[in-house]
Amino acid sequence: MKLYRQLFFVCGALLLDSALSAVPATMSRPEQSGELKDILIEGVSRLSIKADKPLYNPQLDQLPEVQAYLALQLNEAAFTPHVMERLPNYLPSKLGSDIVLSPWHGKLVHQPVLDIVIMNQPKNMIVDSWRLVITDNQGRIFHTIRGKGRFPERMTWDGKGGSGEMVKVGVPYAYSYFVLDSAQVPTYLPGRTILFKGLVQEHMTRTEITMDTKSLFDEKLGFSPMGQSCLREAQDVLRRTPNRAIRVEIYGPDVETAQKQADAIKRYLAAALHLREGRIMSRGLPLERDRYPRTEILAK
Repeated sequence: MKLYRQLFFVCGALLLDSALSAVPATMSRPEQSGELKDILIEGVSRLSIKADKPLYNPQLDQLPEVQAYLALQLNEAAFTPHVMERLPNYLPSKLGSDIVLSPWHGKLVHQPVLDIVIMNQPKNMIVDSWRLVITDNQGRIFHTIRGKGRFPERMTWDGKGGSGEMVKVGVPYAYSYFVLDSAQVPTYLPGRTILFKGLVQEHMTRTEITMDTKSLFDEKLGFSPMGQSCLREAQDVLRRTPNRAIRVEIYGPDVETAQKQADAIKRYLAAALHLREGRIMSRGLPLERDRYPRTEILAK
């Protein structure tokens, strides 16, 4: 009986399930009052955007303004160095130039100190003689280069005068041409004024750097923008001979001021070149008979 009851209970559940599934699908519960029927909601886009071309469409061209500004800057005759005081020290003191000589915008001159290229001269022009005359600030002839026949396309000058003395820094020089043609008609061609702020002479056993003291310092014995550029170039020259002892000498009207200036250059080079104690010396000296103020750095 116990087993029968279990079988009957199971079969009854199956019969009940079959009876429920046999109920017709059309039979449903009666509708109640206030009940909502199925509603279909459909969205329709009523937003329309149209793009109209503006009446005024300016054509922005900044090139003419930039060119005008650059032309004004490049043609500025006296670009004052004090404009650059607030900029980093590694920037050059002069911005406008058509030739880039070095990362520092080279201030120190190496030999040859003058290189003249003569362009657009007639190919068949023959002259009886010609001279390139270099004069100092007193109008005296410092050096003369002579020749005959065809005028050379290029002339160089090592900076030495007729007696073998070297050109002075901070002193203006001028060069000009004198030409005597085949008909013995003389012609004078004026040249330009040249001024050397610094000069480098490299020899087998020593290196000499001569600079204009007035260009190196300002009124408070600090380095001017020109002085910073010259000393950066000087340290690059001295770095090529690291085993040589360095001596800084400044010739000036005031020995005490010259000594302070020499000590300032000594500290700068010692820090820049990481020199040991005793590798660099400095001293201020009075002017010699020629009254030529200068700064000399000798490595030997």
